[in-house]
Amino acid sequence: AHCFTTFIKETAWIGAHRHNSGPRVPTPSSQAACTTPAAQKCTGASCRVVSRRRRKQQDRGKRTLFIPMGGGPARGLLEHATAPGKNTWGEAPRFSWEAPGGVDRASSGPAAHVLFAPQRLHEACCKGFTEEVVWLLDKCEPPVDVNLLDGGGRSALHFAAGWGRVDIVKELIVRGAALETRDMWRKAPVDWALQAHQAEVVQLMRIEAVKRGVWGGRGKVAPLTTMTEATVGKTHEEVQADVEAFTRKIYGEQARRDEMAA
Repeated sequence: AHCFTTFIKETAWIGAHRHNSGPRVPTPSSQAACTTPAAQKCTGASCRVVSRRRRKQQDRGKRTLFIPMGGGPARGLLEHATAPGKNTWGEAPRFSWEAPGGVDRASSGPAAHVLFAPQRLHEACCKGFTEEVVWLLDKCEPPVDVNLLDGGGRSALHFAAGWGRVDIVKELIVRGAALETRDMWRKAPVDWALQAHQAEVVQLMRIEAVKRGVWGGRGKVAPLTTMTEATVGKTHEEVQADVEAFTRKIYGEQARRDEMAA
């Protein structure tokens, strides 16, 4: 779905910018009129190939990329996305980590793969530094909030649970860490633990939820609520069953069509 959406955006953008300045590859009918050195490098055979390809794309209702004369590379999208506050498509960025000009810090530059500024407490939870976590929560001036969130809405318990730091999870729970804080992806700490197969951490949080009187979940981590329950009202097991049923249905329909075609 992401690739298809990207393709649609590309074709729409190319269509909007197809009347840019600069020469196009000459067609056979106009090749004789080309007198620039760049145009003279283009052979008749290559021009005809490009022309046929272009006609096929136009017949399918698609827009063509700008192709410079002389067989150079097609103009990319990034060079057009240079206005401050604009992404590759010339639109306002959806996410805060996308820099002006279409340069995505999530995949390039010195801050690559760093979507949000790391918090010291969260870093200590990831690395399993229990003493540092305790010092930050109890002795640091001012003390760090146990429910401190980063830019993605993730708490210290998210990281400790996801990395399976059992001792740190216990320290956070004793200090009143919220069990069902949801990040910007609607995931609670128990979802992180489930994804990483941290069974002991899941059990600790379930016991604490019972002690606190938390109620609402229906799945295997009840009384805690998973992301799927919070978003679509179904447990993880029910969602998996739906996916498997849909997959069997699609494959069955395709098999029947293959039999009829044979």
